[in-house]
Parts: sequence; structure tokens; C-alpha cells
Amino acid sequence: MMKGWKIQSIIWTVLIGILLVYFGYDLYHYNQHEKKADVRFTFICPLQWRNAGKAFYRLDADYGTSTRLVGFSRLSPQGMEEAFREAIYAEVDGIITAGIQDSSGLSQLIREAAEEGIPVALIDSDLPESRRSVYIGPDNYKAGYEAGKLLAAKVLEENPEGALGVILSKESILNQRERLQGFRDAVRETEGIRIAEVAEGFSDRQVIIERLESMLRAHPDLNGLFLAEGWSTVITGEILSRHADRKISVVGYDAYSYVRDGSYEGVVDSNLYEQAFLAGEKLLKLLSGEEIEETVLLESELITQENLDAYLNQMDDREEKEEIWHIY
Repeated sequence: MMKGWKIQSIIWTVLIGILLVYFGYDLYHYNQHEKKADVRFTFICPLQWRNAGKAFYRLDADYGTSTRLVGFSRLSPQGMEEAFREAIYAEVDGIITAGIQDSSGLSQLIREAAEEGIPVALIDSDLPESRRSVYIGPDNYKAGYEAGKLLAAKVLEENPEGALGVILSKESILNQRERLQGFRDAVRETEGIRIAEVAEGFSDRQVIIERLESMLRAHPDLNGLFLAEGWSTVITGEILSRHADRKISVVGYDAYSYVRDGSYEGVVDSNLYEQAFLAGEKLLKLLSGEEIEETVLLESELITQENLDAYLNQMDDREEKEEIWHIY
């Protein structure tokens, strides 16, 4: 009887040992996975960039990261600075946002993040003098130039002379200046076309409406509009529907639905989705000790009726999961 008990004890000891080894091995690998998942990013942007948020679902799925999406219903440098400061306090592993040129506070916060060992990736608009780790964005000058050539050609189809209006967010923002310069250069090369007015809308719905209505009243010969950012692109479509008696050709940014229904001649796709995804990848490489380039320029695509279907097919291939945003 005693002998049988000893044999059972030995068997149970061996079994428990095997189980401990198995679960210890499994727990080790689980912890390794959790360690990988502990890479936390914060993405801070205007809500107009919702499409970029989808890139982080793909990034989180591919790399096991965890990304907090912080969005603003209007352009707010102060709000973005506060969200940036909160991300530093939370000791995240990386921050992705856009460079706001008239925000000295953002440059200071980027320096503070660098001192805390938190790398920062800027997309869409750069702050080259800050201590950001990488900038990923479009060639804004080239995109503005191509938009200018398209708009000038479309206007001239209807009239031998063209008076164009431009709406920016803020001319102090680098990407807006670059787009405007490219647009101006394209217009200068086109005989019979002139820029009648450039207005700032500050990415604010009411301001954009007021500036656009004022522009339409001041220039009854206005027959073309270049909208250098997404907010004015969306809002202008609504306003022009009230002016159906005027033929105005429009080229804007990102809101391809207006190309689909024929309201706009084209929109520039600034490729925010790829900018955001690549920014996350670059920060991961940096965190793993790899060297990365400081500036990466991506091609923007000018979406017209001719290439709209191909563009929409590309959009359909992206993750359609609903993003969870922290909205301010």
C-alpha cells in the first residue's frame, strides 16, 4: 500500500512539473506578447482626418501596438498642445501629430517629449526646427501646382479669362504656404488666369462661410476656387449649392464625394492614411534602436472623374472598423 502511494506521488510530481513547465513557457510568451502590446502611441489631429485614424487599427493589428486617437472638431493649437502635454504625462512611447507653425508651445512640447525619451512623428505639415524625430508628408508644393494646372485648364474651357479664389486654413502653416506657392506658380504659367483673392478660413465653419460669401460678392466674375485643406473643401460644397446660378470650377482636398457627384473638378488626396501608418512604423523602428530618415515625402494623388473608380477600390481595401476617438 505504501509502495503504491509512493508511485502515485511520483506520478503526480512529474505531472505537476510538466504542467508548471508548460504554463511557465506559455506565460513567458504571453508576457512577451503583452510587452509588445505595451507600445503605446497617441495620435492627435483634427477630426477632418478621421481616415488617418483607420491606419492605426491596421498598425495595432499588424504590430500589437495600442494607439489612442485624440480628435478636435475645429483647428485648435491650444487644444492640441494640451492633448500633447497629457500624452507626455502619460509616458506614452510615441506621439504622432501635425506641425502647427504658429504654435510655439507645440515646438516646446516636442522638445520636452524628446527630453523624456518620447519620439515624435509629424505628418502633413512640418516643424523642421523642432526636435521631432521624423516628418512624413506630401510634396505640398507639387500638389498645389498640379491643382493649379487642373483648375486653370477647367476654367479656360468655359471662359477665355479666369478669376480664381483661394481659401487656406492659415497662411502661417507651412503646408498651406507650400500649396499656395505651387498653385500661384501654376496660375502664372497660364495666360488669361489670375488670382482674385486669397482668404484664411482658420478651419472654422462659420469663418469659412463668411469669407466665401464675401469673396463671391466681391468678385462677381469669380469662376474658380482652390480649397487648400479639407474643412473648406467640405463646407464650400454646401455653400455653392446655394449659388447654382454661377458656374464655378473647384479643386479641393480629400473630400472625394464632391468629385463623385460632379460638383468639383478634382480633389487632392494628401494620403493621410499612409502618412499615419508610416509614421507609426518609423517610430517602432526608432524604438527598436534602428536609424531612420528624418524626412519622408509621399506622392499626393489628384482625384478626378477619370481615376475616381480606381481610387474608391483602393479605399475599399482599407479597414472599415469604426474608430474610437477621444473628441474635444
